[in-house]
Amino acid sequence: GEQQNLSQYAHPGFWNDLDMLEIGNGGMTTTEYRTHMAFWAILKAPLLLGNDLTKLTDDIMRILTNPEVIAINQDSLGVQAKVVKTVPSNSSKSRSSVVALRCSPAASQRWAYNQTTLQLMNLGTQQCIDAGSQTKGQAQTAECDPSVQSQKWMLTSGGQVQLHASRPPVYLHVYDYRGPAVQLYTCQNIDGDCGSEQFKVMSDGHFQLHHDSGLCLDLSRGVTDNYVFAGESEFTFVSRCLEPCHPCACN
Repeated sequence: GEQQNLSQYAHPGFWNDLDMLEIGNGGMTTTEYRTHMAFWAILKAPLLLGNDLTKLTDDIMRILTNPEVIAINQDSLGVQAKVVKTVPSNSSKSRSSVVALRCSPAASQRWAYNQTTLQLMNLGTQQCIDAGSQTKGQAQTAECDPSVQSQKWMLTSGGQVQLHASRPPVYLHVYDYRGPAVQLYTCQNIDGDCGSEQFKVMSDGHFQLHHDSGLCLDLSRGVTDNYVFAGESEFTFVSRCLEPCHPCACN
């Protein structure tokens, strides 16, 4: 991301500001929150809390007060880490996160819905959206298998992407219309309308968020990459990047 080109300017008294931490605000898994904190730490960003302190859970408290991670961020040398090597994995079995990014001609934003198998396949990776055993959390893709029930989706008349036969209904949901995370969301409303999970299916395969946000369903780069960062020490992240300067999901 853009921080790669700004690392030369970071030193004691001058820090690149990645904005406030979003840890505890929803829209990410616990793993993504940990990675969010780790990235801000190695990039020497100011650690400014952006969450409601009256609603801290034990998990969030442990992440925000991790002494080893804070020590990396606050050390006296103050060298911001930068990527020194990227090693892509081209395994077709790698799971990718489903995200909502600015609509573009990218192949990763084009999808094909099979009305026979009820699968929603990404034309860039040939993977299908798979809920797995979850009814909440980050939506992901996996190797297409028409026998897998968690890969069967319905396109409702209201523009929603609903997990087939889910009771109560589980939808693909874009939190507060903002993205980039696309979540599995259980709708509790009787009328089945829970807000920002309505899409317009375009003729070119784009699934555009119906709300006027300019966001389309996408994948997190469509690959799983190993990022090696160098600062005072060397760090290796196996991550699915959602977007430059956004927290990445670490495995």
